[in-house]
Amino acid sequence: MSDGVYSLAEVAKHTSKTDLWLTLWNYVYDVTDYQEEHPGGKEFLLENAGTDATTAYEDIGHSTDAREILENYRIGRIADDDWTDHEATKMPEIKPSRVHVVNNLPPPTKVGLAPISAMGFGLASIVLSFVYGKKVSPYLHHLQIGGFWKGFAASSIASMVLAGYAGSWATKNFNVAHSDFQSYPAHFRAKSQSFRPSKKKDINLGVLNARVYQPFPVIEKTKVSHDTIRLVFGLPSENSVLGLPTGQHVAIRHMVDGKQLSRSYTPTSSNADRGRLELTIKIYDGGKLTPYLSKLNIGDKVEIRGPKGEMKYHKNLVKDLGMIAGGTGITPMLQIIRRICEDPRDNTNVTLLYANKTEADILLKDQLDRFAAENERFTVHHVLSNPSESWQGEKGRIGKQLIDKYMPKPAGRHSKVLLCGPDPMVESMVKHLQERGFKAPAQTRSASSTTQPQWTPPPTSNRPVAVLGGGVLGRRIACSWIAAGYPVILCDVNKSQRNAATHYIEHHLSPFSALTGEKRELGSFATVSGIGEAVQNAWLVVEALPEKLALKIDIMAQLEQQAPQDAILASNSSSYKSRFMLEKMGQGSRHRVCNMHYYMPPGNNVVELMTCGETHEDILPFLKSKLEDAGMTPAVARKESTGFIFNRLWAAIKRESLLIMAEGVSEPEEIDRLFQIMFKDNPQGPCAMMDAVGLDTVTFIENNYVQERGIDPTARDWVQKNFVDKGKLGAKSGKGGLYPPGETTRGSKDESGHHDNLAAPRLYFLDVGLGGNVTDAKAFATSGKIMTASADGTNVRELVGGQAMPDGIDISISAGRIFWTNMGTSPASNSGSVMSSSLDGTDVKPVIPSGQIHTPKQLKLDHNNKKIYISDREGMRVHRCDYDGSNHEILVQTGVPGTSDVDDQTKWCVGIAVDPAAGVFYWSQKGPSKGGKGRIFRANMEAPAGESAASRSDVEMLFDDLPEPIDLEFEPESQMLYWTDRGEYPLGNTLNKAYVGRRAGEGEGEKGIVTLARHFHEAIGLKIDAVNRHVYLTDLGGTVYRFDMDGGGKRKIYETDSAYTGIALAHLH
Repeated sequence: MSDGVYSLAEVAKHTSKTDLWLTLWNYVYDVTDYQEEHPGGKEFLLENAGTDATTAYEDIGHSTDAREILENYRIGRIADDDWTDHEATKMPEIKPSRVHVVNNLPPPTKVGLAPISAMGFGLASIVLSFVYGKKVSPYLHHLQIGGFWKGFAASSIASMVLAGYAGSWATKNFNVAHSDFQSYPAHFRAKSQSFRPSKKKDINLGVLNARVYQPFPVIEKTKVSHDTIRLVFGLPSENSVLGLPTGQHVAIRHMVDGKQLSRSYTPTSSNADRGRLELTIKIYDGGKLTPYLSKLNIGDKVEIRGPKGEMKYHKNLVKDLGMIAGGTGITPMLQIIRRICEDPRDNTNVTLLYANKTEADILLKDQLDRFAAENERFTVHHVLSNPSESWQGEKGRIGKQLIDKYMPKPAGRHSKVLLCGPDPMVESMVKHLQERGFKAPAQTRSASSTTQPQWTPPPTSNRPVAVLGGGVLGRRIACSWIAAGYPVILCDVNKSQRNAATHYIEHHLSPFSALTGEKRELGSFATVSGIGEAVQNAWLVVEALPEKLALKIDIMAQLEQQAPQDAILASNSSSYKSRFMLEKMGQGSRHRVCNMHYYMPPGNNVVELMTCGETHEDILPFLKSKLEDAGMTPAVARKESTGFIFNRLWAAIKRESLLIMAEGVSEPEEIDRLFQIMFKDNPQGPCAMMDAVGLDTVTFIENNYVQERGIDPTARDWVQKNFVDKGKLGAKSGKGGLYPPGETTRGSKDESGHHDNLAAPRLYFLDVGLGGNVTDAKAFATSGKIMTASADGTNVRELVGGQAMPDGIDISISAGRIFWTNMGTSPASNSGSVMSSSLDGTDVKPVIPSGQIHTPKQLKLDHNNKKIYISDREGMRVHRCDYDGSNHEILVQTGVPGTSDVDDQTKWCVGIAVDPAAGVFYWSQKGPSKGGKGRIFRANMEAPAGESAASRSDVEMLFDDLPEPIDLEFEPESQMLYWTDRGEYPLGNTLNKAYVGRRAGEGEGEKGIVTLARHFHEAIGLKIDAVNRHVYLTDLGGTVYRFDMDGGGKRKIYETDSAYTGIALAHLH
């Protein structure tokens, strides 16, 4: 391939068989040596020699591989003055396979072997009878009744009859054994049809012209379904014959939005349907030609030409014919099925596997089922991936098991399998059929390195790395490049994800910097919501979006349009080969696409690279060097492989572990214990690892292996039925998984591999400023801090300082804000406030300023309604406001400020909890210190009409005579209310819970109260980790604790000589 520039006049000079050029998509090809290899035959190339053949090429529906092979013959491009805008080439959504059609051609009358052999044997019998008649007459005198000539005539007729039977037998067997299709492989992609005009005149030649478009009027239009129509076009007369051989199609041409579009469709009518041409067309959103066709009216004319295509079916092609179709891929199959079923002389046995999502998606089901019912030579098996409960057919996807069950076995020229459907399905089926012993399709070829488009490494200076997706891996990928000194732009449409990603990056850059020796200046970082803004100047785009193939296909097509033409487009997918994402991309961009799968940096810095099948040979080495520079450990898969390298090994371990449990051989604890003994450097066994990553993810990945490799689905089905379907997804679900809830939680310092739990929260807790860490008594009122740490107590740092005795804290990731209360400089003064900041501790500002709230204590967010609830101790009130402080209102008033009421500590409101689902909130009134007069109340979020905060009739006292209740937490799943109590021992300084649902009082212990843990030093803060089923607690003694939900598993997370009050959690991973 060279880079020559040629005018159309120069191309037009090369039109002979020995010097043949043409242009496609403004590129010039010397196809002299391609004539015999071209799947449409050399006639197509000769017909279009010296011209722009783009429209003709697109008419005929080439496979994706055909264009790839053609690149071997590209010699340059068209000069700018002759450049043509071929927009139609950028419309991958308009494909022949999207038109749902069938065709039938009555068997043509041929001169077969029977008449030829009969004539031959007859002539021979005449000669032989004449030569030998006299010699044998003495022995046949009794047969020669009437003399020699009568005997001669009789023997001649007898010989010819015998010869006719012999000829018929020879014809039938010769057609099977010596079909024109012997050069075809044992299976091929039916949609890869190309144009080759026949030189021989077919006896059914009709009105179609393969070279000239002709106008045909619409005479009927019928809506078949919500997205399918049937159009009938009138032929010149009632007796006109279409003239379309089975297996071929027509091309339709029309101007749409100023562009001439031409696409291939296959009629549902046959040559027997005189005077009409019928198309059944499915209309796709985003299509350009099919929406136009859907708007045609009776009398409108459309230009059509044909026949097109190389394939012409011959009866008795093989003895056993298998077919695998997906969706609209049934159309070319149905032509052949109909031809075989309607021809009693065709003895081919046909078995069809037809894949769709739902019953409603099965195209032409009535015809298929009718053919199967009426013809024992044809069998159809429908396979649905999303069937209804009443579906009795095959379920799931077509894989090795169904192929082995239904498809014919390889038998040389006596069996073949036809494939037609989406590219990923076809690729998978080819692999399974090759494993079964069939020969690979002839048109499945890989472009050699010498045919790839030229590629030059993109400049990386001052150009960003764009990361699409701010989830678990997206933010880590961003961290790795920022720490290596590269500017990064992270794109996510979800504001909460952008906020969480920003917060994660701000807290976790240090361990990433350690991978590069902590000597790099950090790169810049920004988050955006639009892809175009993120990628407009990127040299590398890493797609880290959810594992949804349709989404990834669309994103890659969008990147082709919006990213720079030299940008590398990498997918972080571990489940899908990047080749499956190319469906809507043009050929000229595919060489820049690859897989780049990160595991879980910084602890596990492995990155696996893999080609899409067309990736330029220099790109993966280039990326490998860049990843090494960023402190990663890259590995390059030598060939395309679902699961890459390590994940295939890990999948085998997971699968076998699940099978051991499914068969009742062992339990998770025992499996993991043995694993950890045998592999001593691993802190977890496979069962804990699966719980940590999520059993839904495990099932999803395992399903890919089942579908692609045809492995035993027992392990997948067992975990799906017993865990995933019941919501037991592992650590991230709160319902547990293979282990009970909470047992697989891991802290950030342990995130050493892709299999680690990512559900451990980040901690935010308040240092009130009264601990031993503050030595200047005058500074007590301004020594408060917001601290943050990993779930295991590591990576502790101050986030906000200089606060006036902070007490309550909560976080909204969606709003990107931290909210907290400051009790103020003195409990006696009305100097408290409610504050907020960005997640990184910047942009500190008041929500309720000093003077509008007295001594705010615990604070709780109603995330559903974006409201803040605050208990005000000396203010003897419960407040509510919006996140920005607006709509400030008093919900409960237990005393009158500025009066002696303030001395009555039973009126002091301290703790607060909310239950938005039930529309209620809870608060505690602590009573005198160690006084045993504490109470907990409940009221509706909306006060009764006409009632004041001081005289609400809906206030309900749930518990009284408590030692000294402080902070509250409501757990909706169990309907339990948890609280801390800092009262006198033995009942005080405890963690407690009680059922507060409609059956309140029926729980264990006095008034349904259960004490879960004791012996704290002035217990204050409380927060439930609903994901991992843990309870976090702080006390004024300077300790952060973690418990199981039942009070067991007590652990000191962090301990200093500070004094801690409120605590909050955020799941940022």
